[in-house]
Amino acid sequence: MSIFGDADFEKIANSLAGLYVPDEINSPTTEEVLQRSLSIKRDKLQKDFSFRDFNAPSSFKPKFEGDNSKINAKVEFNKDFLVPTDGDEASLHDWSFDVYKLENPNAKARIAWVVLNRMNMMRKFKVDPEVFCNFIIKLRQKYNKNNNPFHNFEHALSVMHATHYLIRQTTNFDDLVQFGLVTSALCHDTDHTGRTNAFEIAKSTKLALRYHDRSPLEQHHAAVSLKIMNLKKQNIFQNVEGEDYKKLKKDFISNILFTDMKEHMELVKNFKDLTKRIEEEGEENFGWNQEDIRIYSGMLLHCADLSGPSKVFPVAHKW
Repeated sequence: MSIFGDADFEKIANSLAGLYVPDEINSPTTEEVLQRSLSIKRDKLQKDFSFRDFNAPSSFKPKFEGDNSKINAKVEFNKDFLVPTDGDEASLHDWSFDVYKLENPNAKARIAWVVLNRMNMMRKFKVDPEVFCNFIIKLRQKYNKNNNPFHNFEHALSVMHATHYLIRQTTNFDDLVQFGLVTSALCHDTDHTGRTNAFEIAKSTKLALRYHDRSPLEQHHAAVSLKIMNLKKQNIFQNVEGEDYKKLKKDFISNILFTDMKEHMELVKNFKDLTKRIEEEGEENFGWNQEDIRIYSGMLLHCADLSGPSKVFPVAHKW
């Protein structure tokens, strides 16, 4: 089962990974490059970060290039909000899609609609356009309220786009599984605190205590996203009923929990076992076991979440 084609490998070869291939004998080694990068990050943390009450609202104000007002720009619902452009459609087929080229908040939010509409999810699951707009506006507010330089709404859209791209290239999942995957990709870092699970646990924050030190951030992201959908006017899942809704919600949460880096090694091991079995038994046996789908879905979203460095350097550099 091949995840990437030749064209994709060519794009990845022209990505951030190319920085670590010396062009000449005197070029810095990989170890030297990494050591310098770590030194710069360490100096920056020592300068910008001090210990504080981790249960209090974050007082850390990251520095952004350009106009900070774009981070908090208000999104208004209007009739033109969901009308796709030629550029929107083209972006779906570009692995190195750059969300930061879209300066207008409406244009960014519209990408989520374009992805779901292109997959025919809006029609299949009867998502009302106004409900979707209410949902996406509230979601964006939750993502950007802490002014996170990385775990922000732009990151959510990039991961959703990468998830759609990988689904299109690699899977034959049914509609419900795909709907759960792309929506969990969009919501996987909702209301991020700007801290790591290690910090949350070490400081015994409210999130760490609430979730008993088990993936506190990821559980929070899933919980806040589902809470947004508690209001009917914001519930994009409202027309999925019965057993389908139970499965959708379960998949949605499971996918988000797999984005915890602490799950990485176990997920890789399970994925290797899965692919080995597929090679031995044939692809025709894949998909009947729900655990297979759970592992494959988790790996797909995990890869999409970490896909930034695999894009062309001008895009990868921004992340």
